[in-house]
Amino acid sequence: MTTVPSSSTTALADARIPAGHPFAAHLRRVAEAERRAPHALWTPEDGPLPSLYVSHGAPMLFEMTGWMTQLHTWARDLPRPKAVLIVSAHWESAPLSISATTPTELVYDFGGFDPMYHRMRYDTPAATELAAQVAGPGRPIMPRSKCRLCTATDAAVAW
Repeated sequence: MTTVPSSSTTALADARIPAGHPFAAHLRRVAEAERRAPHALWTPEDGPLPSLYVSHGAPMLFEMTGWMTQLHTWARDLPRPKAVLIVSAHWESAPLSISATTPTELVYDFGGFDPMYHRMRYDTPAATELAAQVAGPGRPIMPRSKCRLCTATDAAVAW
């Protein structure tokens, strides 16, 4: 798990999760694991990392201790990546385009769940450098202002 500065909105939102909630307990276990043995960063000598499809699921996943533990254990067995590239079916364009949006607000497109889930956050880092690397030399990166499909909803879907 990426260490989040204590001043981040993610950390502030995490601090508001009730102490007895399964996700709060998971965050404590993750912090303790990171304290005992910091997650090793990926290096080129590690070779390529696997591709992974993770369905965004629903808020109840944050109540499923077994699921969170299994995913975290699997992730800790791999070196921590320098970046994550998301390929999203929510963005379609011809010709193929690459966008690097600045961090955006999450859109909570669900209802009927504990209001706590609407306060959860994940502050994404800017990804302009990664987008340029993926595009290759001389290939343009679509600025957010020109991306007709880069709405707040689309940008937040792949968080």
